[in-house]
Amino acid sequence: MTLMKFTVPTGRTTFFEQFARRRGYKLEHFLPDFLSKDRTEYRRIISDYRETLAELLQENFTRQWTDWAHKHGSRTRNQAHGSPGNLIDLYATVDVPECEGSDCPTSVSEDCVRIR
Repeated sequence: MTLMKFTVPTGRTTFFEQFARRRGYKLEHFLPDFLSKDRTEYRRIISDYRETLAELLQENFTRQWTDWAHKHGSRTRNQAHGSPGNLIDLYATVDVPECEGSDCPTSVSEDCVRIR
């Protein structure tokens, strides 16, 4: 797992500052535990890290990108699988969620034909 220096546009805060604001404690105080190979006791910290990263990705990239596209008369498509974010939230934030495979679900087959 990689810790990133994550700078968000609003206020130019770091990932650690955002983490503390959102989760109510400082991740820095738990880094040795967070980075240890024995993670069974630290599942809450890892879950909080992943949740914070997912929120920041959705708020500071995917949602802003979709808003920008709409202001410019366009739509967004996204393949969120493999992302550190919450896939359901990320797919819900874009206009056309994409996945691997050649078959389109029946409910979106008309959109699939138009996009191809």
